[in-house]
Amino acid sequence: MVAFVLVLLILVLLAARVLSRLGDSADDKNNTIASLGRAQTALDQYVAAAGANARLPCPADPSLDTGLEVAASSKTCSFAAGTLPWATIGLRRDDAYDAWGRKLSYRVYTDSGNKGSLVQPGGPSLVNCYPDTAAGGGTDTNGLCNSSHTTSTFDVLKKKGGLDLTDFGTDHKASNNDPTAYVVISHGPTGLGGYSASGVQIVTESHLGPSGDEKDNTKDTGPFHVEAWSDPDTAASSNSHFDDLLVYRTVADLAQKAGLQARGWGLASLTFDAATIALGGGSTTTGDTGTSTLTYSTANGTITLQGFQGTTATDISYDTTGGNTGIGVYGSGASTLMSYFAGDSMYIKLGTTARQFAITLNDFVDYNVPGFGLFPEQAQFTFYKGSNPTPLLQVVKSACSTTATTV
Repeated sequence: MVAFVLVLLILVLLAARVLSRLGDSADDKNNTIASLGRAQTALDQYVAAAGANARLPCPADPSLDTGLEVAASSKTCSFAAGTLPWATIGLRRDDAYDAWGRKLSYRVYTDSGNKGSLVQPGGPSLVNCYPDTAAGGGTDTNGLCNSSHTTSTFDVLKKKGGLDLTDFGTDHKASNNDPTAYVVISHGPTGLGGYSASGVQIVTESHLGPSGDEKDNTKDTGPFHVEAWSDPDTAASSNSHFDDLLVYRTVADLAQKAGLQARGWGLASLTFDAATIALGGGSTTTGDTGTSTLTYSTANGTITLQGFQGTTATDISYDTTGGNTGIGVYGSGASTLMSYFAGDSMYIKLGTTARQFAITLNDFVDYNVPGFGLFPEQAQFTFYKGSNPTPLLQVVKSACSTTATTV
């Protein structure tokens, strides 16, 4: 009976020990997931805070404990397979470690050429792009959205090499136009491939690091893997062993999180200077452009502008007022401006449906005409859809000048 009681007591102690280990393992995993979440939030906020000059930081030197990014150039990093730059992104040192006391690894997409490195200023931003799954006007020389808004999101996402990542069978790759921007990695309970607090990479006696998918997670460009942990009995040296934890953002997700997503520009932004007038088919001599129609081919279709006096097509004018260039209707009462008395109007046909329309009016002020009094200047906008002659909307806007101009 004594022996039987002792056996039961041993079994109870062993069971308690196993349960304790399982509990500790779950706590360690949850604490590490929390650290990864803080790192992800800090990286997102780092990008959002920079606005138009948004960029992702480079990894830190894994052998040091400064937490500072180390850039090799404006587009590349010195330690592509480095660790989280916790000081650079405003975290505490403790936030850059997992529950097993190892540094969190950090990978980011870089490119020294024209494929849109994410560590260069403006790298993660899609603000100047328009959202479209079809090819547009292409990227600029740095692989970014053109400031003329002729770049589609397809253009910029396809141009980036990006980091390839598979999340439980779902691919986030450049090949399917969904590249991954960055990855933060805990190398799990074994820590294989990660770095200790003293800056030493963790290996086993028989292996220089992990095998299989875990080995991919130690590389600077992957391909990275998010998947279920292997069975506890799987040897760490096995190709099927996996105990890593990862968080990441795709390029599109990062832009959305940082408020730098593509805008519905609808058409390219046009500033009517001499170069733009010539591009549209008009003469750049001040005054008469020699044409009643200016035409522009953009990634969003053809944009057409036409001048009218009443219902008669009239040449478009080009002039400078107050240092600002612009267009009007030629031969009206105001010569190169637009006059109500002459029935001047400008017809603008967009190449695609747009939700918003913006225009800048020059010399748009209240006029004091001797003998006639004050004339508050107004502009009327009439919106049509397709060839339907019935207006969808009419808007009248008055000049916001507080000083009347005497003519």
